[in-house]
Amino acid sequence: VWLGAMVIAPLSIFVIGPMLGLIVRPFALYALTSYAGCLLGFMGAIHWGMAIMGRKGADGYAIGILALMTGWWALMVRPSYGLLILMAGFAALFFFFFWASFEAKAPAWYAVWRLALTIAVIAPLAWAWLQLP
Repeated sequence: VWLGAMVIAPLSIFVIGPMLGLIVRPFALYALTSYAGCLLGFMGAIHWGMAIMGRKGADGYAIGILALMTGWWALMVRPSYGLLILMAGFAALFFFFFWASFEAKAPAWYAVWRLALTIAVIAPLAWAWLQLP
């Protein structure tokens, strides 16, 4: 649980920091989207790992690459679009994690864990998007 909190902490800091006057808003937005883009790529790598272990077929490799490319793409566009792309990417990854658990290619508890973490990641991204001018 604490590892999940450590992963989510920077997202929260980059959203709360500007509200408290601790971080300037443009830097916080850049840091938030950059971190979330990297995190999306990392989460995609889990599918790559499941494919290497024989738990998923070629779709595991494809999901891993698509997650990485989606995170990178989100950094190349305006933040208003990038945040939406990131939220959609994390939601899509949750679906793939849920499906892997449903097919017993990932532990059953993992889908519940991913749901909680997906909500915890999408919430600050949505808050940042709502704060955009």
